[in-house]
Amino acid sequence: MSTPKTRKKLVEALTGLKKFSSDAEATAAFRQAFTDYGSETPDNVESVGKIVVRTKKHPWLRGERVRGLRLPKRGWLLSDVLGEAEGSPIPSRVRRKFPGITREE
Repeated sequence: MSTPKTRKKLVEALTGLKKFSSDAEATAAFRQAFTDYGSETPDNVESVGKIVVRTKKHPWLRGERVRGLRLPKRGWLLSDVLGEAEGSPIPSRVRRKFPGITREE
């Protein structure tokens, strides 16, 4: 359930990924904070289960090791995927669900 406490926990998990001793610990903390803040609906649990925290060399940063939220099968940073999607045409399903949405939003 969304409360100031659960919001703070989620923000701390996201901004403090480096403080965890392992990627598995960071993944568990992020997933728990996400479902605590949102809810443990089947959709939320399934969605957060598709995100992991991993530390890998980043090809665009001269091989620097970066810990972040990633898509587990490919290891891509979620921020890189969303960054590339920025400015792309809005999918029709999203336009139907959110009438009037713009790219800038």
